[in-house]
Amino acid sequence: MVDPSAVRKSIGEPSAPDVERIPVPGGTLLGIRTTVWTRRTMPDPRNPRTLPSRRHPFAIEPGTGGEDSRFRPVPEPQPLDPEHPELAELSVDIENRHHLTWASQQAAAYVLAENDWRASIASQGVMEAVWLVATTYRHGDGNDPATALTTVEGSSRDTAAHNILGVHSADVPYDDNDARMRGR
Repeated sequence: MVDPSAVRKSIGEPSAPDVERIPVPGGTLLGIRTTVWTRRTMPDPRNPRTLPSRRHPFAIEPGTGGEDSRFRPVPEPQPLDPEHPELAELSVDIENRHHLTWASQQAAAYVLAENDWRASIASQGVMEAVWLVATTYRHGDGNDPATALTTVEGSSRDTAAHNILGVHSADVPYDDNDARMRGR
């Protein structure tokens, strides 16, 4: 967040004007409207719009076909703690960091070809809200999990902004150098 103190204040006052009620299946999420650093957000690597372009026949093992079947598709996010599904943090099980990089590259290539916002964002910035949720990526290879604010709405805008800034989206969960980010 650009101004963490404002966010802390909003969290403490659920009726504050920056808090939005978002109806979802099974309940209502409380969302906080704030400004964030694009370099600290991540487009959804399993962007559902990419599915029609994916070539992942069920008859082949992942990695035995072309680049588009190198890994299994990234699964749907699940509650981070199944004992407490009301917590607003999700988790996604991936094979390893390369799996996340591959999925992010596949999603970015599709989005930039089919829904390119770069010209608009380069001239005006991101003008529409992007919805983010804390998502933990758990690695099947035993590496530590990594967490990032991941888009649930606005992947195209985030992808375009990352492309303009030269950010590799899949690096976002692993980059914890705050001083370097603020220096940019």
